[in-house]
This record gives sequence, C-alpha cells and structure tokens, in this order.
Amino acid sequence: MKNKILVLNLILLAGISLTAAGKDLQSNYDAAKKSATERGLPIFAYFSVSSKMECTRFNSIILQDPEFQKYASSNLIMFQVDFSAKPPVTDEIKKQRQALLKLYGISDLPVVLLLNAKGEIIATINYDKGGPAVYIQKIKSILGK
Repeated sequence: MKNKILVLNLILLAGISLTAAGKDLQSNYDAAKKSATERGLPIFAYFSVSSKMECTRFNSIILQDPEFQKYASSNLIMFQVDFSAKPPVTDEIKKQRQALLKLYGISDLPVVLLLNAKGEIIATINYDKGGPAVYIQKIKSILGK
C-alpha cells in the first residue's frame, strides 16, 4: 500500500511540474508535431534535466512566468523532454529520448529548439539575462512575429 501511495505521489508531482511549466506542455514528440500541424504553430522543444541548476533556473524564470505562459499558450506548442531519473521511465521511453538527442545533435542540457511541425530545426534559443520579456522578444524576432 505504501508503494502505491509513493507511486501516486510521484505521478502527481510530475504532473504539477509539467503544469507549472505551461498548461499545455507535452512530453510526447509525435503528439507535439501533430498539435503543431493542426494549430499551425512552431514547437518549443525544451530538453532538460530537472536536477541541473541551469534547468531549474530556466523553469522558474521563464517557463513558470505568467507572461511567458500567456505568450506560449497562443503562439507555441510546448514540448519537454526531461532526462531526470525520477520518476522512473521505461526502457522504451529512454530509447526515444536518446533518439531525440541524436536526431538533434544535443550533447549538453538544457537546450531549447524551435521546430516546425515536421520536427525540423528553425532555431536554437539560448537564454540571455533579461527575463521573460527579453526571451519572448527573441522568439518573436526568430519567428518574424
């Protein structure tokens, strides 16, 4: 019984983390591409590991910011691949994650890519100081919006 409660708590915590980072944050690559096609929006692909300080800082400064969330909900398909060890993932999911790292040539985290609906890279977006407003402006200038 205690194990079931622990697993349920881990699932809930994972859901809270994803919700805090953006209400429509997806963790399925194919679903993100499908949404991008249906909505005509680019994919904001965030590759992270929650135990890394840079990722935690990016989450709190950018992804959890209401201004960024408002912009993202109307202009981006939010997709995240989190390489954290918790909660545990299946071997199949590990293989999918590794395939995405290889596909996009990612060797260090965090990385943010803007992708088109086919999964092709539009741009790699680095985080510069200035907060959400500067980051949103950077995305707008890349997308020409």
